[in-house]
Amino acid sequence: MDSDYLEKLSKNPFNNMLGIRISDVGEGRAKAVLEIKPEHANIHSTAHGSVLFAVSDAAFEAAVNSMSRPAVAVQVDIQYLAPAKIGDVVTAAGEPVRVGKKMASYRLDATNQEGKKISAAQATAFFVD
Repeated sequence: MDSDYLEKLSKNPFNNMLGIRISDVGEGRAKAVLEIKPEHANIHSTAHGSVLFAVSDAAFEAAVNSMSRPAVAVQVDIQYLAPAKIGDVVTAAGEPVRVGKKMASYRLDATNQEGKKISAAQATAFFVD
C-alpha cells in the first residue's frame, strides 16, 4: 500500500478525535480499530451506536479510497448485534461486495477482541472521478 495514503489516513481529524486507527489496508479492503473508552459510552455504559458506526465508516472510507479513486459514501445501513463494553477493542473490517465503474458496495463487520460480532453494515460509495 502507498505510504502516502497510509500517512493521509493517520491524519484524519475525526478518527483521531475518537481514537480510531487504521490497522490494515489493502487494495479495496481495510480494518479500523478502536478501544472503547468511557467517553465513547452511552447511558448504559456501553459504546454509543454512533461510535460503532464511526469505526465501521472509517474502515469503509479507508477501504474504498484505497483503490486510487476518490469515493464518497452515499448510503450506509448498520445493524447493532451486541454491546461493546468499556475496555473492549472493536475492529471493523471493510470488504468489497461489488465494485463497478461508478459505485461500489461494501460489507463492514465489526467484532470485539474475542471475535464476537458487534455490528454488521452494508455501504455504497460513489466514485467522484
